[in-house]
Amino acid sequence: MSVRLVPLAEHHLAALGAPLPPKTSRGYACVSGDTLYGLFCWYPDRHRFVLLAEVNDEQRDTFAIRRAFLLARTKLGEIATAAPVHSLADPNVEGSARLLEHLGFRRVRGDLFELKGTS
Repeated sequence: MSVRLVPLAEHHLAALGAPLPPKTSRGYACVSGDTLYGLFCWYPDRHRFVLLAEVNDEQRDTFAIRRAFLLARTKLGEIATAAPVHSLADPNVEGSARLLEHLGFRRVRGDLFELKGTS
């Protein structure tokens, strides 16, 4: 089966131990069959969107995770055309900044990353 995006549900967050977003959000889970590769969601905050993302550590080194990143990067690029998307790299999570870079984000300062769309 191929990796695809499905609307994010609370059971996806629970499966990866991810917290509920602090505000109403939209998001997707990257899945193939019963395998959850990761998830991402975003919510509006003034003039920008804020991204929350989680990766399934058990699937981190699989080929399918690359497809999941490609799908997520494409969708985030679409969102960023409306307003910049910001995210914080978690200094306590190895590879957090690298994940954001793979998704197309650029470091603004410290642990703050930004994705700007093209119109």
